[in-house]
Amino acid sequence: MVTRESFFQKLNYVFRTVFPKQIIVFSGIIILYMILLVPLHFLVSSFLFLIVSMVYFLGLKFAKSAIPLSAIVLFVIYVIFHYIFRIVLP
Repeated sequence: MVTRESFFQKLNYVFRTVFPKQIIVFSGIIILYMILLVPLHFLVSSFLFLIVSMVYFLGLKFAKSAIPLSAIVLFVIYVIFHYIFRIVLP
């Protein structure tokens, strides 16, 4: 017989296994990026998204290197899409 307490323990185990903390936090970062994309446009929101993502996954000790790396990656993406593919980014 399954008690209420054992049911919630099993449910808690399933949620921790299927949705680890990193997945939930990064999903929140992506949702925030999608919300900020319209008012801040592509360049600013993508720059912030890259910085926050790198700092979250690599830690605060890489925060100084996340800013120039984000700028370089964003510049390369912008050049490829704007000048090579001729696609206007939002």
